Amino acid sequence: MIDEILNIVNVDDIKSKIECLADANFQCFQANMRIIELRKDEESHTKWKQISDNEYIARTVGEKRVAAKAEINSTIASLYPKSNDGAISSWTDDDIVYSVGEMIDRILIEDIKQTWFLDIKENEKYKKSRDWQNRVLDFLRKKFVQIRKHGYESIEEMRTY
Repeated sequence: MIDEILNIVNVDDIKSKIECLADANFQCFQANMRIIELRKDEESHTKWKQISDNEYIARTVGEKRVAAKAEINSTIASLYPKSNDGAISSWTDDDIVYSVGEMIDRILIEDIKQTWFLDIKENEKYKKSRDWQNRVLDFLRKKFVQIRKHGYESIEEMRTY
């Protein structure tokens, strides 16, 4: 999936940032799945330390995800500075409302979900996830047509917690 994203984005400096985001997404998925399994266990009250450790992992990699998305957006903004003619006519034109980093994140998350759904033989959920992923890929393609014409705006997220 990373190669497909890179074909759309076509920015050499961004591969490692996308790989970092993909890795953080997978680590977050794994930690959250362990938490769910531990909480289902009848003896979950004795496993509070494992649950706590996995919640910490999920929060930590969540911060890595935020940083990777910000780096993706910042890199694109530096390569395609926003021009004055980049008027926002709809929410899809607004780089802050729906950023490239967010789109890539959603595409990668759906990839993880699809693997999971295939493993547990949930074919209908797999198909719905694939449809969602394809719709976001289509928006990403359209977004890059616009970015190449009008540039890209990136404002770093302000974290308060």
